[in-house]
Amino acid sequence: FKPFVVAAALEQGIGVGARRDGSSPQTFPDREAPVRNSEGGQCGGCTVREALTRSLNTVFYGLAYQVGGAAVADVAHRAGIATEMPDGTPTLARDGVTASSIGIGEYEVRPIDQAHAFATFAAGGVERPPYFISQIADSEGNVLYSNDGADGEPVMAPEVASDVTYALSDVAEYSNDELADGREVACKTGTTQLNDEANKDAWMVGFTPQLSTAVWVGTDNNEPLLTAEGRLVYGSGLPGKIWQAYMNAALAGAEELPLPDEALIEGDTGESSGSGEDGGGESEEQTQESTTSAAETTEPPAETTPPVTRPRPSPPPRPSEPPPSTPPPTNLPPSPSP
Repeated sequence: FKPFVVAAALEQGIGVGARRDGSSPQTFPDREAPVRNSEGGQCGGCTVREALTRSLNTVFYGLAYQVGGAAVADVAHRAGIATEMPDGTPTLARDGVTASSIGIGEYEVRPIDQAHAFATFAAGGVERPPYFISQIADSEGNVLYSNDGADGEPVMAPEVASDVTYALSDVAEYSNDELADGREVACKTGTTQLNDEANKDAWMVGFTPQLSTAVWVGTDNNEPLLTAEGRLVYGSGLPGKIWQAYMNAALAGAEELPLPDEALIEGDTGESSGSGEDGGGESEEQTQESTTSAAETTEPPAETTPPVTRPRPSPPPRPSEPPPSTPPPTNLPPSPSP
């Protein structure tokens, strides 16, 4: 869920080049337990963009605390995260309150919603509702029904969407999930811990200008995720490989379109509110964030495909479906949140 924290921060004048304390662990005024980075990752004063690439929990908990959990939830809802689950349960809140922990994936999210919301970033801040059927034809090829998707509605400044995309553009290489032929892609891994020895949810969500796809790996009962060899599953692992294979296949032959190569918003409103217990070292980091609920996607590759989502020159993609994959506009996937 870290990209939505970045979007909320950008809307408050905090650019992706702003520096934050990425040391671990850190304590915060609104939380008793310290926040830790996955796999011991740290950085004493890295940029928001670098912290996103390395998925440093301490940076994004602190940033969510600074901008406010409600602001993060608001931008996420505008982008396409549903305001409530099918059973009517409100999303991104507990007892009516959205905590700073939204910055590290505290709340359940469906894959279809992740693909949908990331498609909004791909489309330059224009949100389009996802749909499942793009066309129906009879046995003779006569088109009986056609749906090209809604025109969409701007829900955030184009500069905000552009900078979020730019901030996500190094993750694929960092996670070893690059697309074929060097195709540019923006993505985010996510891993939710079950306990100190196991993970329960793992995500990979990402997009090109034509296609947004979300992959969730998990269970309905929050069981430990292990590979066939008994190793822990992380977002950059199994979900990342599924996402990578699907994106390569779905985009084969499609035009290779560029992503933003620089930040448009510059600014910073101050330091984070955390207190490091270790001081700031330098190191590497991994992934951890997300909380996912398997609702209507539990298939590994929850994705939403491009039919409906092809970006247009100006406002990018339109949504489409498939496996929980959301083409720049939006599509379907499975579960928690990266």
